[in-house]
Amino acid sequence: MTTTALEVFTEEQAQAAFTAGFTRQSERDKQVKIGPSEIGGCAYCVGYTMAAKLVENMPGRGDGFGYAAWIGTMAHYWLEQNLVLQHPVTGEPLETLREHKVHTITLPTYGNINGHLDIYTPAFGETGDYKFPGKWSYDKLTLALAKRRKFLMQGNLEEAAKWGPSNQYRYQQQLYAYGLIKQGHHVERCRIIFLPRHSNDIRDVIHWVEPYQPELVEKALARTEMIWEMVQAGQLDEIPSDDDDCYTCSTVGRGDLTLYNETLK
Repeated sequence: MTTTALEVFTEEQAQAAFTAGFTRQSERDKQVKIGPSEIGGCAYCVGYTMAAKLVENMPGRGDGFGYAAWIGTMAHYWLEQNLVLQHPVTGEPLETLREHKVHTITLPTYGNINGHLDIYTPAFGETGDYKFPGKWSYDKLTLALAKRRKFLMQGNLEEAAKWGPSNQYRYQQQLYAYGLIKQGHHVERCRIIFLPRHSNDIRDVIHWVEPYQPELVEKALARTEMIWEMVQAGQLDEIPSDDDDCYTCSTVGRGDLTLYNETLK
């Protein structure tokens, strides 16, 4: 049996060692190119990330560590390694692709936008994505879905279509589906599974399922192209923030654009 010599540390030093381990950046944390998970989000944040393609050492926004996101990363890893889906009739394990890399779209002068989807189940013909909302985000989603159901019951399909998960989540899955189809896979639907962090009841898990819709991919591409054009033209500060829904913009602000403005004069 190997033994380690006991060393004397203060409690502060011990805690600091754990904190440093918890907050150590992964390779994904160091990503500076935009990914499918960001494309449908706050337009300013998309542009700010894209600006790093043009500006070396573009200043970061915040300390780069989010506790909630860290918890989500751990949950994603467990699901990647341990989730077993069984055939609804035979009970046999279903084939799945997990953390599968796909190329979604390419922007001229920017490059390929790639990502890793959480799960693809060929037997279901579905992409799958896990989200781990806190109470505020979960309550906002349940309210939106309640409004959607109300308008559907009234037969008001146009109004019902305005309510549901954010375009950021929906565009992400549609882009993954598009990338999978380009790889030769069959995709009919996109599934987003919301697993609330604040609940202890599996019945509170929400499944959002919608068909693969190429028109949403086109909208995502057009929006991203427009943002990139503005970034290249030195117009980053003219891109609006989604202040009500963007955590980064509402808590950190719009960041330091000094170097960006100097570079693109």
